[in-house]
Amino acid sequence: MWTSFRDNILRLLEKHVPHKLTRSRYTNPWMDTSTRRLARQKNRAFKKAKATGSAKDHRSYQRLKTSCQKSIRQAHNNYMRDIISPDATQNPKKFWSFVKGKKQESSGVAPLRHEDGTLHSNSQTKANILNTQFKSVFTKEALSALPDKGVNPYSSMEPIDITVNGVRKLLQNVKPHKATGPDSIPARLLKELSDQLAPALTRIYRESLTTGELPDDWKMAHIVPIFKKGDKSKASNYRPVSLTSICSKLMEHILHSNIITHLEQHSILTDTQHGFRSRRSCETQLIYTVHELARNLSEGKQIDAILLDFSKAFDKVPHERLLYKLHYYGVRDNTLTWVRSFLQGRKQLVLVEGERSEEVEVDSGVPHWTVLGPLLFLAFNNDLPEVVDSPVRLFADDVLPHLPNHHKQRRQRHPAKRPCSLTTVGGILANDVPP
Repeated sequence: MWTSFRDNILRLLEKHVPHKLTRSRYTNPWMDTSTRRLARQKNRAFKKAKATGSAKDHRSYQRLKTSCQKSIRQAHNNYMRDIISPDATQNPKKFWSFVKGKKQESSGVAPLRHEDGTLHSNSQTKANILNTQFKSVFTKEALSALPDKGVNPYSSMEPIDITVNGVRKLLQNVKPHKATGPDSIPARLLKELSDQLAPALTRIYRESLTTGELPDDWKMAHIVPIFKKGDKSKASNYRPVSLTSICSKLMEHILHSNIITHLEQHSILTDTQHGFRSRRSCETQLIYTVHELARNLSEGKQIDAILLDFSKAFDKVPHERLLYKLHYYGVRDNTLTWVRSFLQGRKQLVLVEGERSEEVEVDSGVPHWTVLGPLLFLAFNNDLPEVVDSPVRLFADDVLPHLPNHHKQRRQRHPAKRPCSLTTVGGILANDVPP
């Protein structure tokens, strides 16, 4: 069903949608058509004045130069005003793209160093080096070490009902400039043809949920490497960003909304977790944490805290342990079977400068930059506070255990200098934590 749907969409695209070639060279985004035309007139006037040496041609060039500079300044001011205007809050992508462009240069992937020490600048070789690095962080799960959480206290979640109206609404909310996934179906087309495509996709989604099977396109990820920090020639300093099928993400939206509703209604997610949850954010977690620290300090208590960071947290999540916890929390039957198929049998390849690496299998983890991935990680990480004696604050994969010393400290001359120790421990492996 999916293959027929995809092939017909691509055939219609090829037959009816015109293509446009764009220039690869970089131009300032505020340079509109009239400003570019004026700049070309100025360049032609300069060449003519230089060739003839005429005073008249030189005055004409100076006049065009002044007009061009004024037009560029005006276009730049309009561009900046558009970015910071109140209307920009509806679509902040342009603002943050501008900020990111100021913070770092977009130079792609630098020449990478292989294990043998040689430096490679070939695009396909760099893609294979990065893919090998991303695959190296996967873990093999020891099935004999599965946890036993005892008697199951949670009821099964309600069956998921997929309606045409619901799928149509998801299609209408697709961002038209979203990157195309491995299936090559563009977001703009899905949004524009939401009324026509919704019935067909609804049927595919229902069949996928009933059978617990996913098309191969939905299990493939195209990885775009993004440089983080450090030595640009080291593959380990690049972060993988997954481009997956947009139609698959819509199906993930359906499962995500139903699973998170079940978890919230039964208060299953720990109250200390503020990442990837509605009405909870980095700010709310910060407010709670600072308030708690300030209260203990005002009572003269010493606070010992450790800042934990999981190394490659999303990549190291073991599938069977995650599925066991989902079943324990009430995610069962067709939904659990679909999630199992979503996690297992996945493949990925790396894209660098238009070249592709070889495909590799994904052995562990939840997929990056997917709709369902963060929620699955929250379910896996949910019981961590149960095995830590001190109070814990969670934000996705960031953990802050802190323990106030309940013995009153001697009153000091400067109350602001009461003892508070913060110890940072980085790179804690996900499978170093008790199950």
